[in-house]
Amino acid sequence: MEVLNSFGQLIKGSQIISMYKWEGQLLDGFAKRINTIILAIITVAAILIRLQGMEYVSDDYRLFIEPWFEQLKAAGGLAGLAQPIGDYNIPYLLIMAVLTHLPFPPLFMIKAVSVFFEFVCAITALKLTDMIVDRQSKWISATVYALVLFSPIVLLNGAFWGQCDYIYIAFILLSFYCYHKAHYNNTFIFLGIALAFKQQTLFILPLFILVYLLNRSFSFTRFLWLPIIYLGAGLPAVIAGRPWDDVYLIYVRQTGTYPSLSMNMPNIWRIFSKDQYQTFAVLGIWMVIIVLALMTACLMNKKYRLDGQGFLLMGTIISGLCVMILPAMHERYVALYCLLITIYFMIYERRKFYISLIPNFIALITYLHYLYDLDLVGYYTILAVVNGTVLLYMIVYAFNKIFIKVTADGGSL
Repeated sequence: MEVLNSFGQLIKGSQIISMYKWEGQLLDGFAKRINTIILAIITVAAILIRLQGMEYVSDDYRLFIEPWFEQLKAAGGLAGLAQPIGDYNIPYLLIMAVLTHLPFPPLFMIKAVSVFFEFVCAITALKLTDMIVDRQSKWISATVYALVLFSPIVLLNGAFWGQCDYIYIAFILLSFYCYHKAHYNNTFIFLGIALAFKQQTLFILPLFILVYLLNRSFSFTRFLWLPIIYLGAGLPAVIAGRPWDDVYLIYVRQTGTYPSLSMNMPNIWRIFSKDQYQTFAVLGIWMVIIVLALMTACLMNKKYRLDGQGFLLMGTIISGLCVMILPAMHERYVALYCLLITIYFMIYERRKFYISLIPNFIALITYLHYLYDLDLVGYYTILAVVNGTVLLYMIVYAFNKIFIKVTADGGSL
């Protein structure tokens, strides 16, 4: 009996050891996959929040996007590309034309496309962060992913507003990612696709000119991808029968659509009267050109090279300069600047992350004004000063790095 009891205890002990071993393996497996689990939870939550806005009908959708969709559908979908419908460029109209052939509600389909590219933005931002930060700091990448998806202005743009700004921004981020990987052909292919979708891609083009002049890491011929892709993007409409000049001059016509210094955007022109557009519009364009030229000359004179941090920092500043100084800026045009400043501070200056919240919060006020009639327009002059102060801080911050940190590092920003 004693032998049997001892044998039974041995079996029981081995079962306990086996159970502990199984639990340990389970916990080890959970620990290894915790980042994936967190990302999955973030993704599901982001989808559920967006579903709450899919039935909301904004004025932009009711007055512009829905009529364009119906006109394309009435003209035969893809065949409708032959007609001068809307004032968006051909790639977005091509997506709409394809959607007219699907048996789903237009509002849902159009918003679903925008939401899809919001997730492309978030995934690309995550991959970009992964490439820069320490592998042990996966939480930073997950946080960037969450910040993009749960940013109020990202949430409102597609699922609620029905707008498409994060389509071109997704391709800009993809170009950033490819640049960091030194895949320069892909860099400019993605940049060309972004330009084909939205004229505001031009806001980031000076960054690539700057990095070409400073780093000389790729040939100027890479820029040829931009006109090649732009021309190719218009071909579906040309083939359908739309006059080529009507297709390829869409962006030229857009520049004269809104003759106002500021379109619900708290930038420097809020201190001027709207009826002074003709006086100051050209001045604003030249101001941007001069500031960018001075920054470029300064960097070239010191023979600096832009490293990954400098690339993202200068991209943030350049996009901010454009929306703060150029005329006829809509509130949505600040989306790229807000996204880049958020990613920059999360990756490189987390102690100062609060600075990135300021332009994002001001952008949210302007979004809520358009979508839900939140009337704080009387404070736009103050908000413009705050916006300008943040941008000025970013410029001073960058030049401190140029003249202090960079000197110690041997000429790289």
